[in-house]
Amino acid sequence: METRFGDLSLALNYVAFYRCSTKDGLYNSALILDYPSINNKRFIANQIGAIVGYELNKFINLEIESNIIFPGAFLQLSNQEDTLYHFVFTTEIKF
Repeated sequence: METRFGDLSLALNYVAFYRCSTKDGLYNSALILDYPSINNKRFIANQIGAIVGYELNKFINLEIESNIIFPGAFLQLSNQEDTLYHFVFTTEIKF
């Protein structure tokens, strides 16, 4: 869901993550296995996020994104019970 207020935009989202196969694990962005398949739980986590954007001009867009990830059964049984926080600042330049 996204709403615009002139040059500002606000997007909110919710995602539920599941494993398709109980034989697979979770990989990081470098495709290295972080959490191997040590249990048969499919539910990984709930994620709630928000993105605030500002269109500086028709060529440059700035965004701040934040996500909170609440571990599900797979992560909890993989000794990752902590809530995870993710923040990122991005700049989009169009030619």
